[in-house]
Amino acid sequence: MSRRLGNSYRVVIEHYLPPALLHAWNTRIIRRFQNTLIVLAACTEDYLLDVTDFSTMADLQHFIAQLIFDYPSRTSPLAEEVQVRLGGLLPDQQSDNKLLPGVLNVRLSATGLSYLYAFSDLAVRTLKSDELHRVDVQSKLAPVQFVDLAKLLRHACENNEIRAELSELLDLPQLRQIHEQALVKQPVVDEKISKLVIYSHWGSQ
Repeated sequence: MSRRLGNSYRVVIEHYLPPALLHAWNTRIIRRFQNTLIVLAACTEDYLLDVTDFSTMADLQHFIAQLIFDYPSRTSPLAEEVQVRLGGLLPDQQSDNKLLPGVLNVRLSATGLSYLYAFSDLAVRTLKSDELHRVDVQSKLAPVQFVDLAKLLRHACENNEIRAELSELLDLPQLRQIHEQALVKQPVVDEKISKLVIYSHWGSQ
């Protein structure tokens, strides 16, 4: 509008935007920043959803994913906290877009693992095969990837015949301790997500 009318940015803001719209926009910016700080402070807590402005876990996950994209590493002190606390650094894009061999690093807590187990059980119980393998356009992930990760961790924790190399790689003693704590927490998580509904067309929305 500023370029079209030939006016300055300040004149356009003062004379062409309704005050109610400007107020709503400023309020949104403030609330978004407040939610960012809340998510960073309570990212490992069970009550995270309750203390933010979001009504569903899907909305909260969307917000966190957007934060990771909006705050790339080494751009600001806040960006560093976002990357470290909300999942680590995003991998650099390869020019040929091919995945290179590597080690998957997973930061686990009893709470996080209990949610992974609960989601895995829910997905296997409620989703059809094509839905399990359907890739989300935003995250580029499919439910089956989380199901497979949950199976891997459960198998490692509950199987006594684990090769020494894998045991060392997984830090198995600590993982098994977290696994036991997660199993205690999972019934509470199952109760929380029992009211959620996963639609068959969720991946296309």
